[in-house]
Amino acid sequence: MVRSIYKRAYERRRRRKFIRFTTRLLLLLVVCWGLGWGYFVMTAPAPAAENQYPDNMDGVAVLTGSNGRVEAGLKALEAGHGSRMLISGINASLSDQTIYSAYSIGEDLASCCIDMGRKAQDTRGNAVEAITWANEHNMQSVLIITSDLHIRRAMLELRALAPQLQMHPYPVETDWKITASALEYSKYLISLVRIHLMS
Repeated sequence: MVRSIYKRAYERRRRRKFIRFTTRLLLLLVVCWGLGWGYFVMTAPAPAAENQYPDNMDGVAVLTGSNGRVEAGLKALEAGHGSRMLISGINASLSDQTIYSAYSIGEDLASCCIDMGRKAQDTRGNAVEAITWANEHNMQSVLIITSDLHIRRAMLELRALAPQLQMHPYPVETDWKITASALEYSKYLISLVRIHLMS
């Protein structure tokens, strides 16, 4: 009887210690995540200046998503910064003509210089699609266009897959929301850990 009482008391103490330890660990992780998120937001890349492109780019890869990306890619292409442009991550249900009409892309430009990528479902898929495209066209350098919120994760995935390819980030300004930046930071951490474990 006495042993049973002591055993139950011991088990209760163990459970309390475990709960306290788990709670403190979770709080520490939340604090670390919050500090990292704050740093991620404060050090976000500034949007690229309009019409300020690096020299000697072979191609332009646009990773679709928020507004302004395709338009920025078309401006770069029409200014002569790259011989072709890939639009990666297009919804498979959208026809080429729908895309051309949406962005007022003329037939001449469409037939010579625009490639559609419909296989990518996420950022890693964008990276695979862009690198495959660059290799198919024997490109050594590519201008990467996506949002300022997304650019770091995109470049992380791209450089992990093709460190030999010269890639220049061109972030497009977007209207950030707290939830979007928190989600993007979490995705960035997941990509960082996965790439580190795979390397």
